[in-house]
Amino acid sequence: MICSTLFMLKITTISILVLSLIIGALITILSVNPLPRGGLTGQKTAQKQNLSYTTITISGARIDVEIADTPNTRRYGLSGRSELKDGNAMLFIFEKPDYHGFWMKNMSFPIDIIWFNENRKAVDIASFAKPEGEHPKKIYMPREKALYVLEANAGFAKEKKIVIGDVFSLE
Repeated sequence: MICSTLFMLKITTISILVLSLIIGALITILSVNPLPRGGLTGQKTAQKQNLSYTTITISGARIDVEIADTPNTRRYGLSGRSELKDGNAMLFIFEKPDYHGFWMKNMSFPIDIIWFNENRKAVDIASFAKPEGEHPKKIYMPREKALYVLEANAGFAKEKKIVIGDVFSLE
């Protein structure tokens, strides 16, 4: 009886130690390379981030986009903004294709998130991603690797009839 109690105590201690190591590793990874955030309150936020602008076309729709192509601009994305003007979006451009996850930390409005591969072909869509506060619980992940990610107002993909397989072009 004492042996089985000691054995269970050892197993519990080892389990807690392993779990602590895993949690510590995740905290370290996310603090060094935080997930991009999504969010828009207007020009002032964009100017603070020194964003560039361009226009893309997808599914026959022309969209004015802010470019988030640095670690800092991708980290903050649309966070802290109160709105995103109709017809506008943010285009995230990464260094290499990967499973780029997005959260809704400090967002004020819902958005659509559309992932595109290196050929600018839509590979996944998350519709109506809901705002979350300081401690988001959900991370939106694509089914395939992506090089580009577009964040637009919720309902944008449905309204513009954007589907997986559509390709965007830069103007």
